[in-house]
Formats: sequence, C-alpha cells, structure tokens
Amino acid sequence: MIDYIKGSIYQITNDAVVIDKGGIGIKVLMPSTSLKKLSEGQETTIFTDLVVREDDISLYGFIDLHERQMYQLLITVSGIGPKVAMNILGGMDSNLLQKSILLEDFSVLTQAPGVGKKTAQRIVVELKDKLSKMDSFAPSDVEVQQIHSLDNPALEALIQLGYQEKEANKMLQGIDKNQPIELILRQALKNR
Repeated sequence: MIDYIKGSIYQITNDAVVIDKGGIGIKVLMPSTSLKKLSEGQETTIFTDLVVREDDISLYGFIDLHERQMYQLLITVSGIGPKVAMNILGGMDSNLLQKSILLEDFSVLTQAPGVGKKTAQRIVVELKDKLSKMDSFAPSDVEVQQIHSLDNPALEALIQLGYQEKEANKMLQGIDKNQPIELILRQALKNR
C-alpha cells in the first residue's frame, strides 16, 4: 500500500496533481479544495489511498491525514464510491464536512456535488456515531453559527465569487432576503 508520496509538484490539472518522484511522474487524483492549496514546483507530502479495481487502478491523494480519514469514512457509506467521495471533499473542507455530519446539517451536505437529501441523510446515519467515537468534538456556538450561515444562498454565492464570509455578510446587511437571489446579489455588489 502507498501511504504517502513526498516530492515536487510537476503539474496540477483540474482534478489531479503529478508528483515528480525520482524522475517518475505519479498522477494523484485530489479534491479541488486541496488542489487550490498547492502550486507547481512546490515540495509537498500527499497522503494517499490506492484503489484497485478490475478495470482501473487509481491513486487518490489528500493534503492532510484528516482529509484522508474523512474520505475513507465516506467510501464506507452505501452508494458512495471514491469518485463521489472526492466530489464531496472537493465541495467543502473536511472540517466543515465533519461538523456538518455531527450536527446533522443536511443543508450544508446537500451543497456538495452529487449529494441529494437522501444521500445526505445516509451519510449522517452511517457516519455520525463513528465520528463521535473518534473525536471528542463539541462544536461551540460560534462554529454552529458559521455552519448555519451557509444556509444563505446569497452569502454562499458571494463567497464563491471570492469574498470573505465577514465581508459578504456586511454586503448583505439591510437587504430584503425575500426577493429573488439575483436582485439580492445585485444589491449586495452595489454595497461593496
């Protein structure tokens, strides 16, 4: 089993990184959230999971051990394979994923690509106990508030556009939330 690869980043694509290890390029599939933290030429350590199937051999990589641990838990959920697990991790940070599962926050989980309400419920049912036994996680009121602040689609859209959450919240102050999201976003952008 390949536990990790340490080497120089030769190339970054939209779903993978190529690590130069002793003159050999090793392609490692990674979540997009992790790829954004890397740059070509950087020396790095990527934690891995090798998946061997009848028609495919794939090496999945993670920026830290927690991210790999969350991936390994996700693929134990019925109906979730490595690709769906990578899509989920590509849609949110592994810490947010863990907190969302423990808090049974389906609205955050369903924002991940490929995760509907039923899949989110299955993830919570199958992983909540495992996660609570692994960690002594007790979210603070601030963490709960941060997770629930993502229930606001306008806030999420502003964050996706590159604004920090604090700045985005400030932009949304005083805007009627009962109107179409397009109007909310136009007004928020005027408030910059």
